[in-house]
Amino acid sequence: MQEKDFCITICPSCQSRYRVSCQRIGEKATCRKCGNRFEVATGSAVPHYPIIGKLAVRNRLISVRQLDEAISIQQTRAQAGNKTPIEKILIDRAVLSFAQLDFLRSEMRYRQERAIGKKFGLIAIKNGFASKENVERALQIQAEEFRKTQHVPPIGDLLVESGAISEQQRDVIRVKQQHLDKSTHRFDKKVSEKKETAGCDTKNDGPFVLTVSDDRMEAYIQFAGPAPAPVSIETLKDFLKANDITYGIASDSAIKQFLEHGGVQEEKFKIAEGTPPKPGKGAFIHYHFDTEYLRVGAIGSGGHIDFKERGEVPQVKKGDLLAEKIPAEKGEPGIDVYGNSVPAAGANDIELRCGMGAQLSEDFLKIFAQGDGQPKISFEGKISVLPELKIAGDIGLETGHVVFDGNIAVSGIIQSGFRVEGNDVSAMEILGAEIKAAGDVHVAGGIIGAKLDTRGSVTAKFIKGAKVSGYGNIIVEKEIIDSDILISGACRVPEGKIISSVIAARRGIEAADVGTSVSDPCKLKVGVEDHIRRELKGIKNAIGRRKEGLEELNARSRLLEREDQELHKKITVLAQVQDRAIIKQRTLRKEMIDFEKKGENDRFAETRHECEKLDHAAKKAGAEISELFEKQDQQSTHMDDVQKNIKSVEKEIGALEDEKMAILEWSHREKRFPVLRTSGSIYGGTRISGIHSSITLKETISKSILREVKTNNHEWEMRVVA
Repeated sequence: MQEKDFCITICPSCQSRYRVSCQRIGEKATCRKCGNRFEVATGSAVPHYPIIGKLAVRNRLISVRQLDEAISIQQTRAQAGNKTPIEKILIDRAVLSFAQLDFLRSEMRYRQERAIGKKFGLIAIKNGFASKENVERALQIQAEEFRKTQHVPPIGDLLVESGAISEQQRDVIRVKQQHLDKSTHRFDKKVSEKKETAGCDTKNDGPFVLTVSDDRMEAYIQFAGPAPAPVSIETLKDFLKANDITYGIASDSAIKQFLEHGGVQEEKFKIAEGTPPKPGKGAFIHYHFDTEYLRVGAIGSGGHIDFKERGEVPQVKKGDLLAEKIPAEKGEPGIDVYGNSVPAAGANDIELRCGMGAQLSEDFLKIFAQGDGQPKISFEGKISVLPELKIAGDIGLETGHVVFDGNIAVSGIIQSGFRVEGNDVSAMEILGAEIKAAGDVHVAGGIIGAKLDTRGSVTAKFIKGAKVSGYGNIIVEKEIIDSDILISGACRVPEGKIISSVIAARRGIEAADVGTSVSDPCKLKVGVEDHIRRELKGIKNAIGRRKEGLEELNARSRLLEREDQELHKKITVLAQVQDRAIIKQRTLRKEMIDFEKKGENDRFAETRHECEKLDHAAKKAGAEISELFEKQDQQSTHMDDVQKNIKSVEKEIGALEDEKMAILEWSHREKRFPVLRTSGSIYGGTRISGIHSSITLKETISKSILREVKTNNHEWEMRVVA
């Protein structure tokens, strides 16, 4: 759908600004403020907002300022030859989430189908096929269906289902609409008119009505009226040729049988059928180790989490094949009834990603273990092989902080004030410690007063007074009390309670009870991307800091280059001084020999003194050159160090950019179940928020499911749905 372009015009009398159609430039306008009549002229151009941007602003997902900034970035990139869709810029800037983008695209499809449906309805009313009331009712049903299912049924199908029009009348209207919209489908004009009149005299017009499916894979023909005389196969083929139907035409025997029933107007005959494209097969990864053990989270009875249900942790040896990629297979193009090639849908590709302890083959199709250890798949799909550090007893004064590139298994307690960094971390309890895990955190007992930052999941018996963030799920058996939790997964306490806590869980929250009659109310968010936004903001800041450091290194590199050039110039000048002195000395020594032979002692002595002065100058220049060479060597060493640092920082920036893209891709793939589900009670005062709306419960409710629902006026509300 095309949008009108607008310009800003300015009243020359009072400088009031007005937004007007660009088509009005040169016309007269009246200033609403001072009453002055003036000629419309362009001031500054108003941005041409894309439809998806307008919808985002209209639904209050972004501000006009954020849209303007995105358009500015888009225009800058376009000038550099990089055309970037506006939605990609909004996603990359973390202004819009993938879920919100999907919603906006659904809204666009709805509006487009709505516009098509209104045109369809006008044609139906104009030709007397349906009443205005029939069309308005169908449009109302279409809107209701979209609100319930996000699916937009065509108006024509709804009118047929309601009995307002017949299938034949629906097809007639569609052909007329295609003709008015100048579609690529080409139909005989007289035949289209036959469809519209449906039953008028066809004596002076072509005898056939042609219908082509929307995908142009099937063409049907029927008589527009009783045939005045036998119609030959050649006549029908000439008609098809005139309408560009050239491929997949039915056999002569089938056509002959159809023509023999020329008096039956209602009969449709498939006169041509295209060859549909064969879709390709997407790439997939075949793993050569058991990945089921990674799916932790089974809660056992009796007050503990049963880790045995995870299965035996797999072990691999150096050189073992961990995974292999089965490449995508290209599809085969098809041919429509017009003889045009129809491309096959592209097959999804997938990338093998390596982490620590794993190596990608030269053909990028296999991953091998670089050493012995435990295979692991990270949330973004990286395959690693990790060693394991086992600590008997507690992490405390005897061990100090523990930082290990692998899994850390603590048989005792991680005590308060100590820091643990690794991949998977397991312990009996965590008390006031700081945990940074690239994988999962498993605690047989409780997590009390600790700070956890994990890229995986967290399982524990209870969590109290803790701060937890992560990409995976949090699964707790007993309760979560006085804690602050920010995750991209789900928060599950199916048999326990959530009390006095703040929780944001992208994939929803489940608990037996939320709150108590005496505790501070909980603040719960479901479906939101707060965690991902925080992570992306952290990566953006880290990239910014490294870019600042990179600029400083580049400035240092440029300074060293200038200093090196100055040294080179000084060495060149001194080398020339030395060379001239040596050459002059050779000439003077020859003269000295002549003066000595001739007995000219005074001139001999004078020449020798001059030679000594030149020798001193040459030696002095040589000494200075040596010093400069030494400085140059030092400069070269500094330059090498700076260049190494530049490459290192550039590599870090690249890794952070890759991490950002991996998070965005994972976020797009990961499904969400943004509901709050309780089997017991949610106490009054609890605040539940979603992407677009929130609600504070005024009273206690039992056994309920809450989620966001779109209302009739296209706004969102958090409601109890079960």
